[in-house]
Amino acid sequence: MNEHTAYVILNPIAGHSDRATIEEALARSFDDAGWSYEIYRLTDHESVPDVVRSALGQGYDLFIAAGGDGTISAVAAGLANSGKPLGILPVGTTNVLARELGIPLQLNDAIALLMGKHRQQNVDALQIGEQYFLVGMSAGILPRIMRDTHTDEKRRLGLLAYLWTGIKQLASRNARTFELSIDGQEDRLCATEIVVANSATFETAMTRFGLRNSSAEGRMGVYALRTLALLGLLSLLWQRLMGRSGTRSPIRHWTAEQHVEIRTDPPVDVQGDGEVLGQTPVDVRLAPGAVVLLVPTEE
Repeated sequence: MNEHTAYVILNPIAGHSDRATIEEALARSFDDAGWSYEIYRLTDHESVPDVVRSALGQGYDLFIAAGGDGTISAVAAGLANSGKPLGILPVGTTNVLARELGIPLQLNDAIALLMGKHRQQNVDALQIGEQYFLVGMSAGILPRIMRDTHTDEKRRLGLLAYLWTGIKQLASRNARTFELSIDGQEDRLCATEIVVANSATFETAMTRFGLRNSSAEGRMGVYALRTLALLGLLSLLWQRLMGRSGTRSPIRHWTAEQHVEIRTDPPVDVQGDGEVLGQTPVDVRLAPGAVVLLVPTEE
């Protein structure tokens, strides 16, 4: 292989992305930088981590995920604990991770960051079984909102598609009893949603939405949302889209350093970084420094 090589994992249906536009931009930038590269175009019903692991032994210097938060986390799962750096092209609907890390949302600017001045940052991940997530997971109504928001609606409306689906879901009663084990400490409460957020990548958003963050890497923020609190978050999302500031919602909060278990009876849906995973019970563990990301310099 040449001195500099990259392996690009492209989700061609993510967000508002146009595959041809992305590939043309990559070709221009890689040619100018003198890099060689290969593009792997994802299809339905395949294991993204397995695709990445198969490529790990081929000597690539850089792996690049072009897609939304779910695609990025799936690629990160394949790279976890390998030491290989991951670059992000945020072409999904919400692009939460890129926003929190200061990665440009404009395609050419994001490519320029990877080809130009950047730094490598080891970040924690949330581990559920063999899967890794860089932003967070939740159990309750949010996975249903994500499941019931269709791809064509996300392409047409962006974040507003989730808001509209959420309003329809909140028309019914959704609170239930959750049993939590947080670093071995048991709790039982009534809530609409339990959220486990990665403090290493999600601190800014927690503060923005009126949530107390965990203030450090090496921790997970655990949040219990009641129906009104979830409605408040949706309202804050709308206000953010409109460029307005919102009020804070009453939300219970804990900090975990190692392990969170969520149980319900009957089971409820679970999502990680926007991808529906299954149902409770779910066991979440912190994987410290598991993924190496390319991020902007701290100048």
